[in-house]
Amino acid sequence: MHCYLARSLSDVELEAWLRRRFPEERFRINGDPAPGEVWVESRPQQEGDFPWFVEVYRGPTPFKVRMEQAAALAADHQCAALVPDERPAPFSYVLLTPTGERLWVDVDSHALDEREALVIAGPARHPEGRFSSFTALEPAVLTHALSKLLEADESRIRVEAWVGPEALPPTPFDAWHPIVDGVHYRFTYSVSVRRERRPWRALADDAAWCEHFVSRLAAMLGQPLCAHAEYFEQVANIPGGSDSERRCIWVDGVSRREVVTKRRRVSW
Repeated sequence: MHCYLARSLSDVELEAWLRRRFPEERFRINGDPAPGEVWVESRPQQEGDFPWFVEVYRGPTPFKVRMEQAAALAADHQCAALVPDERPAPFSYVLLTPTGERLWVDVDSHALDEREALVIAGPARHPEGRFSSFTALEPAVLTHALSKLLEADESRIRVEAWVGPEALPPTPFDAWHPIVDGVHYRFTYSVSVRRERRPWRALADDAAWCEHFVSRLAAMLGQPLCAHAEYFEQVANIPGGSDSERRCIWVDGVSRREVVTKRRRVSW
């Protein structure tokens, strides 16, 4: 577990909390651990909204467990905490409030790069979802439908679109867009919503939400769509480096089908 706190934390406070939280373990704060002890780092962070850093080196732990531990630390000491998101976005974090909220936020990239300071810039600007169609969609019709599905005013919705080539990719290990039963879904749309607050969702939950709203959108538009999410793109180490397998979910409002759009190499 590691997190950034909105206030300083004394060694006495931290040690008492660790003993309550993990009574079966022994800890060493900012010192060389003896055999059987867990090393804990607790120190000031650079200036910013979260000036204190805590990390407990307890070995490999699932992300959700680490976040639960950080949330407990924040709640027990009545302060906000910031933890890096599980996505590989360098400026995306989860804000844990003392009241138990989990908000998805972006930090100021300039403050982080220049001063290593964590300053909240606002709600995360990560897209709500991404999907592909086999025909071009009329922008006004699409935005109107999305405003109903996402419960947001049309002025707050931003749609970015791009079109893939009509040709087949050179190999199964390359992908431009989904091809389902020979049909090219080459019109891809990325949907963002400007929100005042944005609740955080785990990658798997985000993928389920994306599939849900794209399925409803397909029914509204009367044509099948392909839903994309980071959870469907799995990177793995292979001899010579790493490569990804990409998948999408084909939906028509009634049924669904998982489609591999890019295969993973066996080796480079």
